[in-house]
Amino acid sequence: MNKNQLYHLEPPYGLLNDPNAFIKYKDKYYLFFQWNPLAKSHTHKDWGFFTSTNLIDWDFEGQAIKSNSFYDRDGVYSGTGIVWDDRIYLYYTGNVKPGGKRKSYQNLVTSENGEQFIKEGILLTTPAGFTEHIRDPKVFHYKDDFYMLLAAQEDSGTGAIILYKSANPSDFRFIKILAKTSEFEMVECPDIAFFGDKALINFGLQKRDNATDKSLSALSYYKVATYDFKTDQLSNGDLDENDGFIDYGFDFYVPQTLKLDDGRTVMVAWMSNMTEEQAVLFGRDSYSIHCMTMFRDITLIDNKLYQRPIQEYYNLLGKEVLAQDNQVKFDIRQFRLKINLDHPDHFNLKINDEVLLEYDPDEKKFQFSRINWLTEKEETKELKLEKLESLEIWNDTSSTEVYLNDGEFVLSARINPKKNSCLVEIKTQSNYEIKGNEIKYQS
Repeated sequence: MNKNQLYHLEPPYGLLNDPNAFIKYKDKYYLFFQWNPLAKSHTHKDWGFFTSTNLIDWDFEGQAIKSNSFYDRDGVYSGTGIVWDDRIYLYYTGNVKPGGKRKSYQNLVTSENGEQFIKEGILLTTPAGFTEHIRDPKVFHYKDDFYMLLAAQEDSGTGAIILYKSANPSDFRFIKILAKTSEFEMVECPDIAFFGDKALINFGLQKRDNATDKSLSALSYYKVATYDFKTDQLSNGDLDENDGFIDYGFDFYVPQTLKLDDGRTVMVAWMSNMTEEQAVLFGRDSYSIHCMTMFRDITLIDNKLYQRPIQEYYNLLGKEVLAQDNQVKFDIRQFRLKINLDHPDHFNLKINDEVLLEYDPDEKKFQFSRINWLTEKEETKELKLEKLESLEIWNDTSSTEVYLNDGEFVLSARINPKKNSCLVEIKTQSNYEIKGNEIKYQS
């Protein structure tokens, strides 16, 4: 069955993974991403990109950076971008493995028109005290300085975020270790966004077998802290003391954020955490594999991350679909369903035989279950939830995103579709208000 998405970004062919530079240049938004145009696998890494004028209608623009230089011949890895003096600056990690031994370089690409991208070469090599697992530069500007966060691994074999600074977009110097973990072997793709005097730091924590150089697992976390720009100090630099997962579902990794002209901060992430075997089966009948999450408006409330679909998505809502006998029938797979509950109670919602959402008020536990298309068995993610007040479900051709309590928690998952329609069945003793809409949209 066709799995191509309606409003989750994916390329027309090849493999997509990490979002990289998410920027606005002149009148367009740009989202760059790691891309293998040659196969639906991680065997090759370039950068591709999309552009949009409204965050909804996106055009696939093809290749931006190719792995064809001595400092990136084995992969154009992740990074970020900024716009400065009417010019795009893209920062990325070049991966090289001479004789099977890893070597990393931090590199710069520029553009004066958003169409042609020029390699400027190597900015940084690996500093003393760190292994060649050093990557994913995040660059931002504050007052008179440019800041670069780099994901790194200390010689001790544990992960860290290190800080560089510069008075211009290219001459960075090492400052310090900004944050670190003692429980994980690697940090990946640090991102930072500011809300008043608070800094939201997003990052991946990766378990690795350092002896074989293999990744064992990786999940995305967030941490709220204060950043002192005079001393370049975080109020708490222990990444193991974090505020939890960004997304509690199956498929979410390494987000990027952008502050919009209207003051909103928007986040997007790679919507995958599949094993190699899952990915091969999932993409078997498609020209491409993997997608991005929905774009999300993010805020901090009492030092806690809240996420909502960006307001622009609500312009896509079409025909209203009414509930009958605790059921809502959608003739298409693309829908939005909002349920408000008048008091906490046992709650059960099923979408076809694909997704099951359950809440137990006695154990204060919410569960999201799906059928694993590789094992054909049910698998479950859960979180502690004091009370369930509302759910907002956005369903696409082959994915589901669930927003609890107006964005207090989010759970995202790719789904192997079995039908072109969706039957939603609800069981609860709580009175509820429900609103469902089909999504009719052509990019």
